[in-house]
Amino acid sequence: MPTYMIKLKPTATDDDIKAVKDKAVSNGGTITHEYKLIKGFAVEMPEQVTSMSFVEEHPHVEHVELDQTIKI
Repeated sequence: MPTYMIKLKPTATDDDIKAVKDKAVSNGGTITHEYKLIKGFAVEMPEQVTSMSFVEEHPHVEHVELDQTIKI
């Protein structure tokens, strides 16, 4: 299952973060990590989820990125 990193805007409140997490979980996701240095979290999504627009469209989400290995 693919994992996505969700970064929220610095102005996002705890309630905003919870709302985004709840949206991801209600779409079949599992929260795998909560970041402490930035407002954000990692979520593992089922293979059949082909779009993260339900999270990307949230007004407090700054960035959504597929977690992947980068080779140099």
